[in-house]
Amino acid sequence: MELFSTGQVSAKLGIPHYTLTYLLSVGKLQDVEARLAGKRVWTKEEVDNARPIVKAHVSTKYSKACVAAARKNKIDWSK
Repeated sequence: MELFSTGQVSAKLGIPHYTLTYLLSVGKLQDVEARLAGKRVWTKEEVDNARPIVKAHVSTKYSKACVAAARKNKIDWSK
């Protein structure tokens, strides 16, 4: 089973890590089940479940920086 850090997940989703942390803190994303040394550890399934929620957040007017980051990193939302 492949595991990812929050930084790796934010890079995969094309958003800054603080946006992912914000979505977790306000309850828009369900927190991950596993932690290793006090840090979140994401599974591929959890990343896939987060993708549509992040996509919806990025499409709001408050997320222009996220859209720019996704374009810069050539993120394909359909994956």
